[in-house]
Amino acid sequence: MRRIVLISYPRSGSHFIRYCVEYFTKLPTYGNEGPLIIPKRQKLWILYRRHFWDVLSRGEKRLMSKRPEMIFLFRDYHECLLSQMKRSKRGSHIIKHIRRRPQQTNMFKVLENWKDLRHTDIQTKFTPSSLIYNLRKFHAYKGKKMVLYYEDLMEGLSMPLANLFRFIDVDLHENLSEFIDNEAEHRARSYGRYDKLQGSLSSGRPLDYHSSILNTRHKRQMDQYFMKKLGPLYKKYLSRYRV
Repeated sequence: MRRIVLISYPRSGSHFIRYCVEYFTKLPTYGNEGPLIIPKRQKLWILYRRHFWDVLSRGEKRLMSKRPEMIFLFRDYHECLLSQMKRSKRGSHIIKHIRRRPQQTNMFKVLENWKDLRHTDIQTKFTPSSLIYNLRKFHAYKGKKMVLYYEDLMEGLSMPLANLFRFIDVDLHENLSEFIDNEAEHRARSYGRYDKLQGSLSSGRPLDYHSSILNTRHKRQMDQYFMKKLGPLYKKYLSRYRV
């Protein structure tokens, strides 16, 4: 039975990917919670979602030792980092500061110091360094792997889903056209399930809903942070998001 690991930073859209995989394969997927639309009693599974790569359980280490196929789901870091920031108490204070005193805010320093928030709020364990670490590990991974971008999924499902299921060797036949014809219904079902589990902060809103509070200078400071930390990997994976 094939095994796939989905790596992503929180708020990157992995929930909808899991929904699509379960819908077409009829096999469960797992993350922090159980399957989304497939009964838990089914023993076989196909996909495991992971936000962290630096801290693995015994079972996760065993899974990784079997060289699973791997997918990295990216989303504009300006957006998903601001979204994640809103979920912590200290991060919410920073958001207020950005709104009230934009000229006094240096987003390079905000990202650089994010690690200092680790001890104040459990949500801050998802730091920019987590994204950097995951990306480096993914790039070095020798097994079969692919990259997906959240924005491509939002702009049109046909090509991204066709590529995804070609990668995991699932023949969609005419089912993909039917799925796309009912895309709004499927997205609503996925978002509804997500709201019950975690609470969506941007469901149905523009792609830059959270990052719209940032000005061009702020975004460029974030770009500089990731370019400095990632070097050539930034150009390979994240340059589409550079302002």
